[in-house]
Amino acid sequence: MIMTGIFAEQTVEVVKSAIETADGALDLYNKYLDQVIPWKTFDETIKELSRFKQEYSQAASVLVGDIKVL
Repeated sequence: MIMTGIFAEQTVEVVKSAIETADGALDLYNKYLDQVIPWKTFDETIKELSRFKQEYSQAASVLVGDIKVL
């Protein structure tokens, strides 16, 4: 029973260490992404695409209305 307890404690420590290592790696990855991806430009692009979508949707509804009138 003592051996099982030792192995269990070692396993817990290995898992804790793996989680901490993965957490650190994720932090580094996120910092790298923040440097590589110009988030401000990305956000502006998304806003512009959303605006185009809205404008084209409005234009399409007017066009459909015009076609129905014909």
